[in-house]
Amino acid sequence: MRRILSLAFLVMMGMSANAQDPQVRRIQERFDSARPNEKSLAFYSLDWAMSLADAKERARKEDRPILLILNTNITAGTNFFSGHT
Repeated sequence: MRRILSLAFLVMMGMSANAQDPQVRRIQERFDSARPNEKSLAFYSLDWAMSLADAKERARKEDRPILLILNTNITAGTNFFSGHT
């Protein structure tokens, strides 16, 4: 949490600093390159069904297939609903 707040502070400071400063631009470019773009986050914005019964009903109505992902989190695996991998 402390890192996120520090990064947010640095970004805000960079925005208020002189935009022509090369160091500020370099930091902003590094920050922008590390941020995920919309394409890489598209998987998490899908309209997921929370149960197989709901998915079957929607698939029938929309005449679409079902993508079934089973997640047990037994080995601290991926949690697709919260976006944590």
